[in-house]
Amino acid sequence: MGQRGLTTLFQNYTILLSTHERAAFSCIRKTNRMKKKKLISKSLIILSFLAAGMYLAFFPNRIIPELVVMVRPAVHVPETTGEKNPAGTQVGSGLTSATPFFLNTGKDGIFGYIDAQNAIIFQAKSDYGLTMSPQGFISYPAVPGDLVKRDVYGHDPLSISGPGYPLFAADGERLFIITSDCTSLREVNRQGVTLWRRSVPSWITSFAANADLALLGLSNGQFLLFGKTGDTLSGGRINDSRVLCIYGTAIQEQGKYFAILTGADPLFLVLYDTENFQEVFRSEIDDPGRTERRMMFSPDSKYLFFEQQDSLYCLDLETHDLSAVHLPGTLLELYYQQDQQLMHLVCRNGESKELLVVYPPQTVIFRTGFASEVRYLGSDKTLMYTGRNRDIVPYGVEEQ
Repeated sequence: MGQRGLTTLFQNYTILLSTHERAAFSCIRKTNRMKKKKLISKSLIILSFLAAGMYLAFFPNRIIPELVVMVRPAVHVPETTGEKNPAGTQVGSGLTSATPFFLNTGKDGIFGYIDAQNAIIFQAKSDYGLTMSPQGFISYPAVPGDLVKRDVYGHDPLSISGPGYPLFAADGERLFIITSDCTSLREVNRQGVTLWRRSVPSWITSFAANADLALLGLSNGQFLLFGKTGDTLSGGRINDSRVLCIYGTAIQEQGKYFAILTGADPLFLVLYDTENFQEVFRSEIDDPGRTERRMMFSPDSKYLFFEQQDSLYCLDLETHDLSAVHLPGTLLELYYQQDQQLMHLVCRNGESKELLVVYPPQTVIFRTGFASEVRYLGSDKTLMYTGRNRDIVPYGVEEQ
C-alpha cells in the first residue's frame, strides 16, 4: 500500500475514533445530567419536607382547613299576639334548656327560644330590659321593681324581691342582681333567695362571672374578685392612666385567668392568674374611647378576645401574641364556636349588617352583608343562628 493509501486509512481511523469518543463523551454527559437532575429532585423533596416540618413546628395554628358556610332554611318568626311577657306563644313542654333568640332589643323587642329541630317553642314581646340564658329569662321595665324569672316556655314564674338589673353567669346557672344605683351586687339561688350581697365604693361599670367566681369593675378603676360564697379573693387598681375606670372584665369558664380593660389615656389590658391572683401579662392598647368594651375567653382556654374602637383583638394565652381583625363597622354581637374554634361576628355597616367568621387569631374565612334591622347571633353548639328582620337563619361551617 502506498503512502497516500496509508494516509487515507489513518485519517479514516482518526475520524472513526473521534466519532466514538464524541458518542462516549455525550453519553457520559447525559448520565451526569440525569444524576444531577435526580440529585436536585431529591434535594427539593427533602427541602420541601423540611420546610413543611419547620412551618408546622413554628406555626402550628396557621394550617386552615378549607371551610364553607352552609345556610339552612330560615325560621320565620310570626307577629306575637296578646300581651307582653308572659302571654306569648309557646309550643310543647319538657325541655329544661333551649337556644335563646331575640329580634331587636328594648321595648317591644321579640324574643324566645328554639329547640333542636329549629322550631320556635316560645316567643313574646320584651319590656324595657331583657336578660336570657339557655335555661330561662327575665324581662323587666325601665324602672324595675320585683323581678320574675321564667323557664324556656314562659312558665314556672319565680318571683325575686327587690329592684335591680339581672345578669346571668356565662353558663346560665348563676343569677346576679345589680342594684339600680349600681353600687351593690347580690347572688340569687333557684328559689329566689339571696345567697350573699356586697356593696362597693363606686359605680359598677363591668361584670363577669363563671361557676365559681364573680368579677366586678368599678368607675374608680378598682376591680374586685369574689368567690362562690361572696368572699373577696382579690382586688386592685392600675394607677398608670390619666383616667381611672374599668371598661371590661372577663373570666375563663374553666381555666386559670381573669382579665380587665382599665384606664384611659392610656388603656391597659391586664391578665391575672386565678390561682395566686398575680399579674401575668400587661399591654398598652391604643384606644381613645371611654366606653364599656366586651371581652370573652374562648371556652377552649386558648384565646382572649376584646373589642376595640374599630377592631377585635385576640390574645394567644400561650404565646401572649396580640393580633387584631379590622371590623367593617360597629361590633354588635360576637360568639365563639368551640367545636370548630371559630369566632362569629355581626357588625353594623351603615344601614346593613355584616356577618364575619374568623379563624383565630385573625384570618377572616367568610364575610357577607345583608339588610336587616336586627342584631341577633346565637348557637346551639352545632349550628349558628343570625337574625334577618323577621327570620332566624341557621347556618353551619363545614369542611369542603
